[in-house]
Amino acid sequence: MRVNLARKETGVFSINWIRIGVTILIVVLIAGLAINYYILRTQKSSLNKQISSLNQQLKVLNAKKEEYITLRGQVSQLEADIERIEGKYIWPYIAQETGYVIPESVNLNTFTMTEDKLTVSGNADNTELLIDYIDNMNQSPYFSQVTLQNYLNQENISFDLIAVVSKGGEDDAF
Repeated sequence: MRVNLARKETGVFSINWIRIGVTILIVVLIAGLAINYYILRTQKSSLNKQISSLNQQLKVLNAKKEEYITLRGQVSQLEADIERIEGKYIWPYIAQETGYVIPESVNLNTFTMTEDKLTVSGNADNTELLIDYIDNMNQSPYFSQVTLQNYLNQENISFDLIAVVSKGGEDDAF
């Protein structure tokens, strides 16, 4: 007995839709993976370029940061020096104030300042001018306890006076 296991050809062309659908699905998945891979590679390249650019900017900014830190240290040192020195040198204000309080026709020969004492020697044309000078000094915020030490009344009046220097007037300076 013979058995024929081969199919009988019917002459009709039959399409296996399941096989075609699975094949199309596999092709679409592979194409999708390829496109996704291409997109990811492109993004990676773009991001690497951005990283490179940002690293160069970072190098420049790090140099500027170091410069800033150095300058900030110098500024801090200068501010500390200013705080340490501030209040020690008031003689410019005292000299300026002396110009404001001295009447005309009163001439100063010596002008000495030590610590908080001002010693002045000079000449005045008359006693009233000397009194005006002493009164003006007493009214000034820079001077207090103005005392006349020596007074010699000749052709011109010679005088020596001492005043205590006050640092409080420094705030009123221009």
